[in-house]
Amino acid sequence: MKSLSTFLIAAAACGISAGEVSIHADDARLVYDGYLQKETVKSPAATPRVRFNRPFRHHYAADNPGAELRFRTDASQLELHLYYSDRHASKTARNGIGVFLIDGEGKPEWIFSPTARSIVRPPENVTVRLPADGRFHDYRIVLPYGDSVDIDGLTVNAEAKFESPAPVSDTRIVFYGDSVTHGFSASRIDRTYPYLIGRILNCDVINAALGGIASGNLDAAAIGAVPMDELVVMIGVNDWQGGAPPESYAAHVTRFLKEFRKLQPDTPVTFLTPLWVGPKWRPQTVKFPLEAYRTAAAEAIARLNDPGIRVVDGAELIDHDAEKYFDPVAVHPNDAGFAQLAERLAPRLAVSAKR
Repeated sequence: MKSLSTFLIAAAACGISAGEVSIHADDARLVYDGYLQKETVKSPAATPRVRFNRPFRHHYAADNPGAELRFRTDASQLELHLYYSDRHASKTARNGIGVFLIDGEGKPEWIFSPTARSIVRPPENVTVRLPADGRFHDYRIVLPYGDSVDIDGLTVNAEAKFESPAPVSDTRIVFYGDSVTHGFSASRIDRTYPYLIGRILNCDVINAALGGIASGNLDAAAIGAVPMDELVVMIGVNDWQGGAPPESYAAHVTRFLKEFRKLQPDTPVTFLTPLWVGPKWRPQTVKFPLEAYRTAAAEAIARLNDPGIRVVDGAELIDHDAEKYFDPVAVHPNDAGFAQLAERLAPRLAVSAKR
């Protein structure tokens, strides 16, 4: 048996006091959800670090919007240790604000983020002091939509006990598409529409969207490999902004859906055509009306004659008020727009009809 002095030296080396213990990120008492890929790597201190990835060649592949850490403990002292890495490679956008919930409820101030919120910043270790009163509670840590964050584990008081956290829903929706689905320009992860729909329908959600992609970038093999109960896809605004012909856009969409169907023949798919965009937002590269893309996609999908694929007109999902519901980058909703989108879309999803 190790002597007390040996324990004190080891504890000091790990940055914890004698009255605290470390729960490593790969501990079985910690549960992870809402991700596509998870791996365990070593931190500089040689302790396990949990890292998330998405199987795409893209500068947002290391972002994992809404991935969650869950646990249940009666700790009276509780700190979460995170590592904001440099794997978020975008030079134009970042949002590193994550949130936490206790017993399923959140508060506006229950957030975490790195010290520096600029687009370019060095990696940073972040410690989050979580409310803890010595009674059992379920904790949910929700990672930000626009940053790359690893889990380094927890520090708790030595007497803390753990139980299995409340299970998540066994119904899973995968969301896929461009920056609107990724989350830009919501103020934080819990204001994005995939997260909000997960809360409305009490579903497990995986957000696989990648800001900036167009229909030609859709990856059916990667998405089709994910077990799910429904796929929701929104794509097209970047085709429009880039001047791609609507017929080309429709061809890319139908090819993606056909390839996805080979992998998941029975999974319901809800396809969202592009949202409304205010008349003041007209990039010089635009060549065709946005409505032409909605029409082209709807007609091409109808020709597939697949009753499991439904088309929702994105122009109907948010009121046409650019000042009230949209960001200055007008292809992106603001928080109010995302909330309206989620409220209108949730009851139209296939998993909603089964409830």
